Amino acid sequence: MNLKVIILPNKENFSKNNSGAAAIFVKESLKTKDFKSYIIYGNSYANEKRYKKIFVNANQKNKILSNYLYIKKFINKFKKKNIETFEIHNRPEYIINLKKNFPSAKFIIFYHNNPTQLRGSKDLSQRKFLDTNCTNVFLSEYIKKCFYKDFLENFLKISRILLINNWN
Repeated sequence: MNLKVIILPNKENFSKNNSGAAAIFVKESLKTKDFKSYIIYGNSYANEKRYKKIFVNANQKNKILSNYLYIKKFINKFKKKNIETFEIHNRPEYIINLKKNFPSAKFIIFYHNNPTQLRGSKDLSQRKFLDTNCTNVFLSEYIKKCFYKDFLENFLKISRILLINNWN
């Protein structure tokens, strides 16, 4: 079975009453989906019955190199699985190690915050790598403009850009 993996930020809470912004977004987007092919990877517990079977707790307690170890733990646990798609929220730094270990997977990254302030997308070369290797989803026009700041016009791959407007 081809898996779709959602990787939450290392410190994101996924509980019923205390979820962070990315977890709330994931819960909302999964409401109408069949869970059989999904894994949600995080560093907390899913205390809602509907998510318990698909939530994998990293149990990452080490504060030193925590993001690196969090993704390394994921890679070690799932390296033999056939992962079709990664959905990553607000952590572009995860992409490089995941791409090395799952080269045929599709990568979708959701930006909830200014990408120029996130590790893995602070400088232009990193953002160009992400633009080439991922589908980038921006939760506001402002976030999209920050990501493409300093890009050359002909470098943009417009078909790979998605802007979510959640207001009408």
